[in-house]
Amino acid sequence: MIPDSQAQAHARKATPPHQTAALRAASAKRATSDATRADTTNALLELAAILDDIAVELEWRPTEVRQLLHRILATASTQHRHAEQHRRKLLELLTSSPDVLSPVTQATLDQARRLANDRNRLLASGAVSASAIAEARGTTPSSARVWISRKRNDDALFTVGHLGETYVPAFLLDPTFEPRGGAKPAITALRKSGLDGWALWQWFDAPSPFCDGCRPKDLIERSAERLASIARRSAEAARG
Repeated sequence: MIPDSQAQAHARKATPPHQTAALRAASAKRATSDATRADTTNALLELAAILDDIAVELEWRPTEVRQLLHRILATASTQHRHAEQHRRKLLELLTSSPDVLSPVTQATLDQARRLANDRNRLLASGAVSASAIAEARGTTPSSARVWISRKRNDDALFTVGHLGETYVPAFLLDPTFEPRGGAKPAITALRKSGLDGWALWQWFDAPSPFCDGCRPKDLIERSAERLASIARRSAEAARG
């Protein structure tokens, strides 16, 4: 009887060199395939997170985002033997004109661009991040967020979210980073009508027909009573 060690050695000797090389190549190919599938899965998860952020920031309807993600996943989730073919399909999908990605119509994309431009304009006009407030007030970021939340709940200010950061419009804060009292009655009235966040900022920044085209934010220090009256009239008009 041949010992196991000798049998194994005999088996190795019995395997032709070209077959050994083929087995090694197949093993390396399987390892590469597994790594490729893992990389693809991670990339798709990142894509899903990005699309989720886009949905929040641009206020797309969930069905539109799901349809777009489904089309991308349907193209990218393929069998390995068709990887190259489907990579080309994915490239065609991502480089297609926006109106091809039904039901995300061109009108929807144009609206999203306008919304993004409006928000960038508002941020550029003056916005203070929660981290900046923490630094200015000499406190920790977590304490600053608690302070902002308390002031927001009291209608002393409002906030917007952008790329994972919380911002307070600069015109709501005085040089010591305390809320300007003149804005509170207006914020209260407008929130009761359903305005908040970006829409509320837009109201403060845009010329109002209730004050001969002036911007409501310019009245916070000059005439808080007039600002409150304009806000109440706007709220009543919104309620119809």
